[in-house]
Amino acid sequence: MTMTTNQPNRAALMTFALPDLYDYRVDTNAELLRAKAALTEVDGVIAERLRPLSDIAYVASGKMHGTVRFEVDGGMEAKADIAKKVEWDQQRLREIASGMDWPTIQHFFKIEFTVPEKIFDALPPDDPRKRALTAARTVKYGEPKIVLEKKE
Repeated sequence: MTMTTNQPNRAALMTFALPDLYDYRVDTNAELLRAKAALTEVDGVIAERLRPLSDIAYVASGKMHGTVRFEVDGGMEAKADIAKKVEWDQQRLREIASGMDWPTIQHFFKIEFTVPEKIFDALPPDDPRKRALTAARTVKYGEPKIVLEKKE
């Protein structure tokens, strides 16, 4: 089953009047939402149907995470992937680190110092801590997001 749609290329879109471009965007977004919902449903059915085979493949491989591949009907192959996420007990890590010297701590732990903006903004401008923190602070701005809207 193949689906095709005729959609204007960039050059054609550049010729659209702004109200037409807005309408085209609204229609395209609606199609996208319908397609995403359909894709989610299809992916759910595939996962439900292949989960038992996936479980067997993981047991056979001796893996608890990572990627396994297995044969399925119709000359197809399926790929299953289980991500591994490690969570650390922060209080225990602090206790462990408290008994180490700084070079050892730097070797074993990933340390990133940040200052919440609320706390930074609350410091008075003449506070020496704010001046010191300002020297270590870089603000990066993203690209503007421009949205076309109809006037009410």
